Amino acid sequence: MRCLTRWSATTSNAGTPSTSVLFWLWVLDAPEVVRVLSKHQKSLSPNLNERVGAVKSEIAELRMPFAKQQLRGSNVTIGSEAFVECASTEFKDISFVIKGKVYWAREVVSRFESLLASVASQDVLASIGASES
Repeated sequence: MRCLTRWSATTSNAGTPSTSVLFWLWVLDAPEVVRVLSKHQKSLSPNLNERVGAVKSEIAELRMPFAKQQLRGSNVTIGSEAFVECASTEFKDISFVIKGKVYWAREVVSRFESLLASVASQDVLASIGASES
């Protein structure tokens, strides 16, 4: 695979946000959706809670370097984790390396989208918050 390292994290030539900027914004918002779902476990099926937990864990590893400029569970400022490690022209994808693990943007987004698409009516046991009171 051909990688363009240290890809521009600002804008593309056309003046639109680059893929890395869009992924960065996504990483800051997607955890909020997952956080709300995980906060209301009693309202959701055990199966959905398990799937939410898996996605939440992965997204949390990505969120911390972007949002806090720290690795998850650390108060030390990061080095290059919030920078694109590889920009694949072949797969039109970008990757980040955090704590030695490679995260490909398309895979992470796909897992999140799959989680949302997998929610069925039987996964919702009560209105969000109704089972918490």
